[in-house]
Amino acid sequence: MPWIDKETCTSCGICAEECPVDAIAIENDGAEIDMNECISCAICHNICPVEAIRHNSERVEFWINEKIDDAQSKLKQCQEILEDPNTCDKSLGRIIHKYRMMGNIFLSAAEKLEDIKQKKEG
Repeated sequence: MPWIDKETCTSCGICAEECPVDAIAIENDGAEIDMNECISCAICHNICPVEAIRHNSERVEFWINEKIDDAQSKLKQCQEILEDPNTCDKSLGRIIHKYRMMGNIFLSAAEKLEDIKQKKEG
């Protein structure tokens, strides 16, 4: 999925004009993509004159660090509020389980979509 590099975006509006599903709007600080409307066609990637429209693969490390920071913050809160190491260890275990489950959901969805793609190509 695309995202907008706000530091690079010049608010020229080309992406908003060319988006076939009107998923892009120009706001005060640049273009915004409505991810509920975006169909991942990549037209915006190809027409942005300053290459401000980026791909999610560039954000993976950021998201990983964000999730780790969030989990550590919750663990710290648990320790401050409950003062029970066993409960806090279980809390961290639940967070780990949640991320593994989410990963499995996404992998399963990707595999099913690959099957659909292969059937269309075949």
